[in-house]
Amino acid sequence: MTERQIKKYYLVDKKRRTKSSIQRPRTRGDCSRVPRPCPFVSCIYNLYLDITQKGSLKLNFPKMKPEEMPISCALDVAEYGGCTLQEVGDALNICRERVRQIEEAALRKLEDQKSLKRYLIKLED
Repeated sequence: MTERQIKKYYLVDKKRRTKSSIQRPRTRGDCSRVPRPCPFVSCIYNLYLDITQKGSLKLNFPKMKPEEMPISCALDVAEYGGCTLQEVGDALNICRERVRQIEEAALRKLEDQKSLKRYLIKLED
């Protein structure tokens, strides 16, 4: 996808920005007043695209337009509460096994941080 196409579809085109257009939310409270699917694909929580470590864009849903997505915000997914791995995978366009791997890695990092905190507390005593 070219930069021109991105500007056309993702409300970044300066011609589309008017005083009457929706302002990008600054807090989660502001975000709740924005219509869904969220039009701000440049938001870090939007599920439509990601930026790779090399700086290129990765479309998570290449066969959909942003306005066609049933769930567009990671914060909305978090508010739903407990979800199955399959439901999270469907929302992120990844398989449930990959969701399980990501969850396991995140829990491992949290456990490592807890261990580090316990170690530092012992050092202070």
